[in-house]
Amino acid sequence: MLAFDGLDISSSFYAGSHVLLEPYPAAVRSPGVSYTDANDAIACVKLIQRFDQEGKLVDLLDLSSLSDTHKDIVLVEGWIAGHSPLFLYSPKR
Repeated sequence: MLAFDGLDISSSFYAGSHVLLEPYPAAVRSPGVSYTDANDAIACVKLIQRFDQEGKLVDLLDLSSLSDTHKDIVLVEGWIAGHSPLFLYSPKR
């Protein structure tokens, strides 16, 4: 498939499915932590884990506030979780 399956992660279409999630590493890595692939991976996994454990993963992936133009782009290009001018979280430091 050339496009993503939809913008609403809570849709029944996704029930029982696995979803690939790509956070924005620079947005979730704590200040003072050196830039390495390993540190980026750890920061991203911790963010996803925290949101999942708090039952807020759907909030992190909520794209309902995007404009129609951006929604069309996201359906083809995808979206980097946390890459938004309206950050839904602040990394725990």
